[in-house]
Amino acid sequence: MLKIQNIRHIVLALIVFVFCTNLKSQELILIDTSNVVIENGSFGRLYLNQCNNITIRNCSFIHDKDNVVQIYSSDSILIDSCDINGLGEACSGIGLTSNSSYVVISNCDIHNIADDGIEMGSCNHISFIGNKIHHLLGKGTDGQIQGPCFNGHSDGFEISYSSDVLIEGNLLYDIKSTSCLILGNWGGLVKNLTLKNNIFYSPATGFVLYIHYADGVKLYNNVFWKSVYGGLALGKDVTNLYAYNNIIQSINLNHAGIDYDPGNHHFDYNIIAQKNQGMPLQEHDIFVSDPGFTGIPAIDNPQTFTEVTADLFELLPFSPAIDAAYVDENTPLTDFYDSSRIDYADVDNSGAGNESFYDMGAIEFSGPTGQMVLKPVISPQPGSYDQAILVEISSATEGAEVYYTLDGSFPDSSSTHYQDPFALLCNTTITARAFKDGLYDSPVLWAEYTFTKDLVPPYVKGIIVEDDHTLRVIYSEPVEQISATDLANYTIDGITILSAHLESDSSTVILNLSTLISDHEYNIQISNIKDRAETPLTMEDVSIDFVYSLTIYDDFEDGGKLNWTPKTPSRWSLEKDGTRSTYHLNTTDYSQNGDMPGEYSLLSGFEFKDFVMEVTVRQPEYYESSNAFADYGIIFGYTDDNNFYYFLANKDNGSNELFRVTSGVRYSLLNLATALITDDEYHTIVIEVVDGNFYVYLKDGDYDWEVEEDFPEGKVGLCSFNDEVYFDVFKITPIVEKPVVSDGTEIKVAPDHGNYNLLIYPNPAKEQCKVIIPAEIKVKTIMITDLVGNVIYMPVTSNTVIIGTGRLSAGIYVLQIPFQHGIIKKKLVIQK
Repeated sequence: MLKIQNIRHIVLALIVFVFCTNLKSQELILIDTSNVVIENGSFGRLYLNQCNNITIRNCSFIHDKDNVVQIYSSDSILIDSCDINGLGEACSGIGLTSNSSYVVISNCDIHNIADDGIEMGSCNHISFIGNKIHHLLGKGTDGQIQGPCFNGHSDGFEISYSSDVLIEGNLLYDIKSTSCLILGNWGGLVKNLTLKNNIFYSPATGFVLYIHYADGVKLYNNVFWKSVYGGLALGKDVTNLYAYNNIIQSINLNHAGIDYDPGNHHFDYNIIAQKNQGMPLQEHDIFVSDPGFTGIPAIDNPQTFTEVTADLFELLPFSPAIDAAYVDENTPLTDFYDSSRIDYADVDNSGAGNESFYDMGAIEFSGPTGQMVLKPVISPQPGSYDQAILVEISSATEGAEVYYTLDGSFPDSSSTHYQDPFALLCNTTITARAFKDGLYDSPVLWAEYTFTKDLVPPYVKGIIVEDDHTLRVIYSEPVEQISATDLANYTIDGITILSAHLESDSSTVILNLSTLISDHEYNIQISNIKDRAETPLTMEDVSIDFVYSLTIYDDFEDGGKLNWTPKTPSRWSLEKDGTRSTYHLNTTDYSQNGDMPGEYSLLSGFEFKDFVMEVTVRQPEYYESSNAFADYGIIFGYTDDNNFYYFLANKDNGSNELFRVTSGVRYSLLNLATALITDDEYHTIVIEVVDGNFYVYLKDGDYDWEVEEDFPEGKVGLCSFNDEVYFDVFKITPIVEKPVVSDGTEIKVAPDHGNYNLLIYPNPAKEQCKVIIPAEIKVKTIMITDLVGNVIYMPVTSNTVIIGTGRLSAGIYVLQIPFQHGIIKKKLVIQK
């Protein structure tokens, strides 16, 4: 051990260490020491306590306990270009605490750490510049280990109770468990934090970074990319946050259950790859799944890497990040490589001065400019208008073709081809790119138009048949209550409309009806509906056909509504669980049959091929420590005891799987790698089997999973491997494709290929999708059918139709377009 105490004004260089033996394994301990320079040495642990003006450069520290480097109550410390190795056992690479101040950690390689790369509390004026932090093993959250590092978090940076912190130009990757950065752990406020030009890449963490309990946070020109749930998780008590020019997987407010606060949460000019996580897109945000990195794929590509270098995050010439940044006094003048951001005028745009040439992200683009198509220009200028406008888009590159979207999605060569100016009447986000053979595609033009005056009358976006007495009418915008609830404005032949109720969103009307007959065709006429404009606009009259289809249902009340055939009748009972009537698999006293469910009960009298099933269920053994694999399951495609499919939900992450049993042998088709059972409360699992595709998700969950398989027709049922289960509500709806009849003659279904080249995008869709119908097809109506037979009809006035899908539930829909030669059918997937 080399221990230095009460020493002033000393320089220790490599020549000094020649006189030491076995110096490589020595700990370097400095206590109450000032004005020391240590260079080019190899040590075990580094420990600084009450030190001042210490420089440590080009040294290596290797230690397998506690923290490799620990700094207590010290100030004016520089640790530069050092290798810090925890051998997979040290809890933190660097620990800073006890009012340490004016500490700079720069150009260090911090790796092979059991828990945190940097753990800091109660410090101020701390800088981390140009470091590489990687191969963090996540032992701080591994409940199976419960070792000395177990503390509930494993992070690249874990910071609390600190102020005036700079994190600049750092590369973080291969980090297990929690995040690249977490603030305010255990509620400790962090003040005046700046992150700029960092690259955080962490496919194995929950979020890339968590920010809560912080005041004065600046996030500029960072890359926060690729985690399990999202990019930035914003939590409680965050004030004065400014985030600009970042490339972020997502901004998530739902995780902490907070609301967007525009007075304290200042976001704009960011590339966002995933939305609908509680944070609305801002005016200049760019929503695109692929920001155009040279070596890192789009966010929805499952490929990930444990070894990365900064050059993989450089920008390709067509990246929408190029020349798209915002410039203020906080925007870094240099990038990750310390190269100037103002030297590169990459593409043509309408901005003035060098400010217009800054790029989003950590690395400024410096590629060939002469080989790129120039960015399109648009007129009139984006902004707010009180009357209809005529939009023109062009590119200064001779011979370039412009393609655009009207929903803010990323444009490509399959988007709408710009040919003539077009009118805008309502709020629209236009994105456009220009293409030419032999040149790189242009950067993206992003233009948002808002209208202060309502110029578009309402229309019916769709109708949904909820049950045999209820019809939901969805309008395109809030409508006037008097006209929307006037029964005289609604007519259904053969049906009495009993009441009309306008929902709280002011865009949905619930009609209560006399009894609808299952599988019967009806027609509703709607007229005289007005919107809420200052001068109300009246909807054109509309006539819409629909069909009511029956769902098979059992709530297990009053002895149940359906017949069930259990494997072992004594193990199944109808009984109360609190206030719920349930079908109870009432014992754990049974064993699974090899790899098969140990107990099941099959629905009698029905067989299904394509269907949607919803089961509300509770696993009461979740909190029993002796049962690490508590489960419940769904059987379908059952033909006999040796041939069927089953999906098993489990509390163990690796045991949520879809299996095929063929001739008594089990095969795994899909492993979710995520636990669907996370408590002992009731949840509803949804299984959709349609057209050779299997989908599974929880109704209150955030994700769904799918796999392709040629599923046979068969019985369905409920099961468990070997656990007690409460099944509450069971619903199954067969997917019925009804023939469409015109003048009494069955219409044939046209193939969706060849001359009938219908385009739907984006597909999967979230808020809306666009349908482009070939010019030779004459269409009056589009029908959207969900998997339970509910039909929404939309009138068609042009060959380009925008369908608002934001109000529809997530799932699979069938788009049907009747035309002069038959019907075109396409699958439409809606995600949330």
